[in-house]
Amino acid sequence: MHPRTMRHLAIGFAGACLLLLACAKNDDTTFPNLPQPTETPPTHPVLDAGLIVFSDADGEGVEGIGAGTYTPDAAEVVDVAPDAATPDLAGIGSTCHPLLQDCANKALVCYPGASGTGSCTPPTGSGGELANCSQSSDCASGYFCGTGRNSTTICMLLCDVENPGCVKSSPCVEVPGFKDNTGYCLE
Repeated sequence: MHPRTMRHLAIGFAGACLLLLACAKNDDTTFPNLPQPTETPPTHPVLDAGLIVFSDADGEGVEGIGAGTYTPDAAEVVDVAPDAATPDLAGIGSTCHPLLQDCANKALVCYPGASGTGSCTPPTGSGGELANCSQSSDCASGYFCGTGRNSTTICMLLCDVENPGCVKSSPCVEVPGFKDNTGYCLE
């Protein structure tokens, strides 16, 4: 390192030390008292085995049905159950047509079922064309989880066997055991 650079660094370090000593001597490190919260924070269950026990403002416990225990700790608030709306899952398992996506509850997707009819099901994934899947609910609306040309299980676009509309000249293969001309574009 160049001697002039070392000299400048030493002067800068000494100046910083003098500034710290001056602050410490004048006791400039104190902070004003912060306002304390006036409301009791909401309590949330902490997951554990047993009943859920909530504590109200008086410290009285109220048991609920479920698994978990609320452990009050004034220093820490653990929020394992965010305040989010519970999704409306009414209509799970109701009959539908996969090509029409006609589930009454729009939170559900109509996938081809093993019984030869469509079934309204909550999606577990959002896989698009050629995405790996293990079941149809891993795929987005309008897709079917099936075995592709290279023997891998992938999401494939649903199609009408009589009026396919598949791209890349892919054949529309009938979903095994399914009725109503429902197929998928073989990729």
